[in-house]
Amino acid sequence: MRRYAHSLALTASTTRALYADGVKRLRATLRWAFTAAAVLIIPCWLLSLFWTAAFGFPPIGLVGLYRGTLAVEIPPTWAWPGVPVVWQRESDEAIWWFLWEVDSSGFRDFGVPFWMFEVTLLAVAVPLWRAHIRSRRNANPNICRKCGYSRAGLPPGTSCPECGATPSTPSP
Repeated sequence: MRRYAHSLALTASTTRALYADGVKRLRATLRWAFTAAAVLIIPCWLLSLFWTAAFGFPPIGLVGLYRGTLAVEIPPTWAWPGVPVVWQRESDEAIWWFLWEVDSSGFRDFGVPFWMFEVTLLAVAVPLWRAHIRSRRNANPNICRKCGYSRAGLPPGTSCPECGATPSTPSP
């Protein structure tokens, strides 16, 4: 019975360690994925200010970059433009809010500005990066947890010479 209980404890601790490792990897993956997407949106936005790029999808219509937005053009039920890819020079100014237009031939245009995608991605990426930096700072006892100053060579319990914070002792 004792041997079995020991193996259960080992299994539970191993499970906790694997879970913590999985959460760490998931956070790292999300942190990098959201950062990469935020960085990749910037050239798309810049490209869309000067060029229109649209790709045809028969059931939907055209999906593309248009004057600072990711736009969808939905044709009326009776018409399909039949153009797979369209590139054209854009001379109008950028659209900074939602685009919703219906023209006289029945085509409906809907667009979401790229800055909204950027803000959303950064709203997720920045807290993930901040938590990562804090966890690395808290893991190193020779770095001040408040300002990041190197405490190497200082006697234990001495306040930080940079910000005056006293080091907190880890609870058991």
